[in-house]
Amino acid sequence: MFSNIFAQNSSGINKKGLLLDLSFGNSFVDDANNLSGIESNNVNFVADRYGKKNSAAGFTGTDSYIKVPLNINPDEQPSLTILLWARIKEDTGNKMALLSQDNGDYDRSVYVVNRKGAMFGGNDLPVLIGSQISDKGWFFIAAVYNQANGTYFLSVNGNAYEGNGKTTQGLDYFYIGANPSFGDFLNGAVDDIRIFKRALTKEEIKEIFETESKDAIIEPESVQYYYSDKGKDADVKIRVGDVDNLGFGWPANFDPFCGNKTPKHPYPWQPNDNDYPGTDRIMVGSSSVNEDMKLDGYSRFTSRPENNPVPIKISFPEPSIKINSIVLQMFIDDFQAPKFGSSFQFSINGKRLSYIENVLNTVNQTGPIGKLVTFGILPEDFSLFENGNVEIMIDDPQTGIGDGFALDFVQILINPHEEYTCTGNIKGIVKDEEGNLLDSVLVTTGSLEETLTGSKGDFALMNVPSGLANVNAQKTGYESESLMIDLKRDETKNVTIVLKKKGSEDEDRIKKELDKKGTINLYGIHFETNKTVPKPESKSTLDALLNVLKSDKNIKIIIVGHTDSDGSEEFNQKLSEERAGSVKNWLIKHGISASRMNYKGMGETSPVASNKTAEGKALNRRVEIVVQ
Repeated sequence: MFSNIFAQNSSGINKKGLLLDLSFGNSFVDDANNLSGIESNNVNFVADRYGKKNSAAGFTGTDSYIKVPLNINPDEQPSLTILLWARIKEDTGNKMALLSQDNGDYDRSVYVVNRKGAMFGGNDLPVLIGSQISDKGWFFIAAVYNQANGTYFLSVNGNAYEGNGKTTQGLDYFYIGANPSFGDFLNGAVDDIRIFKRALTKEEIKEIFETESKDAIIEPESVQYYYSDKGKDADVKIRVGDVDNLGFGWPANFDPFCGNKTPKHPYPWQPNDNDYPGTDRIMVGSSSVNEDMKLDGYSRFTSRPENNPVPIKISFPEPSIKINSIVLQMFIDDFQAPKFGSSFQFSINGKRLSYIENVLNTVNQTGPIGKLVTFGILPEDFSLFENGNVEIMIDDPQTGIGDGFALDFVQILINPHEEYTCTGNIKGIVKDEEGNLLDSVLVTTGSLEETLTGSKGDFALMNVPSGLANVNAQKTGYESESLMIDLKRDETKNVTIVLKKKGSEDEDRIKKELDKKGTINLYGIHFETNKTVPKPESKSTLDALLNVLKSDKNIKIIIVGHTDSDGSEEFNQKLSEERAGSVKNWLIKHGISASRMNYKGMGETSPVASNKTAEGKALNRRVEIVVQ
């Protein structure tokens, strides 16, 4: 009987005021007060949320219900809590009643409406809409009224939605699986219905859900935090944020992992206190303070501090397995850097990952709409995930531009099994501005897949995860070029990428990059192999940097040395430090105060490309200038 499970596993939840505790096991049993007179029509017994056969009530969707002769009207029960587990057999697009005492005003009714959990009140009680649910598993609903103070709330899988109002009178009995006045029959099942004649707190309800959901067959997409080390997708899978399109829900048959973009949705919206911090909320870069720079709707219709960027902090058990690969997936909304000129910075545990920044800053989402984007994490950054604590931060602290954005969920796959839900292919050619086909161009997509172009400039990237796929082409002596591809399931996209020959790293270019991004990678500073003094051909780039510092005496910089992965880590670390120090010394000799400059070496730990190829290694050998 469920009452035994509840008593053993509820962590001391107070059962005071329990009016009804209805469980199913080839019969209808009230374990609270032995209520008699319970009737049923066209109801069968099915497996419950733990998979136990004949232990839940199944409803057919046609003239199927359980009638319970219990009066839950406000004159009898001014405070009330309804708890139940339910699942829907299939999404019909129609509203389905889970429990109702309606006499025409939807009084004290709990519904599934358009794949969302909903509790309806009477004429004076507005409708509350809860979290996204689907037909993939069981979900937990709690509906709480407090007539005395005019408050009520709906909790779906532990996420609470609150309102104010008072309910009117309904029938002196209620139906499970149907609305007694309008029908609205359930096509699905319910398990363990409990009704209290008191208003349980959100903390009590959350504890009940967390305790009972541990072994239940629930839909992981509806919870704010999900962890699995036994799934088919990866050795370890962690997701934060409920998969609900910022609370607006998905169209029928929409799969957010299969490359379709969402319809346009309204804005602004009120962040829900139950949403995972950093998800389902509008954020605007921290540098945007000027009213004139509020360019998009997200920034114009929100204000500080509500739209401050919020870090996404993710904790999970420290992986005991060897990490071979890591994939990061985010469902992003309304990033528009190409349109507005914003420049997003992306960091994990305080370390900026420029290869992810390059992708985010090519996204141009208008609408606003949402879309999945997938990144591969380079091996040099695996250490950021090894202790089970990851803090992701997305911000534009530099440009002052009001380009608002949002995230629905963030997912980490450690050692993915390369069996993504949906994939497509990207093929194409790379040429220069004169139309000459370029070979040995490094072509990557979100650091997931990489290849070199052949003698005819051709390339193919196969089985790329659907969604926003960033195709980046890089070759020494040329400006890198990125295309954002809208890749759907089983689709093959053909693209042409044109690379421009790289101009000199002159004063104008260095200043613009520092103003916009706060950093620039300089490839015009060269060193002999294993040497630390800049070669003579480095003078033009060094002079350009010198002039930038002379023209703006307020600029303070950090000079950062980087190497490829050839050689030992210790040697590369020392080499990068000494090269950065030699650049600082050159600038001091030419009149720049030492107090305006710091330097450090990163060795091989902060690549901008994979070290698998000579082309990638060449991109990693660089001197980076960072504004302090």
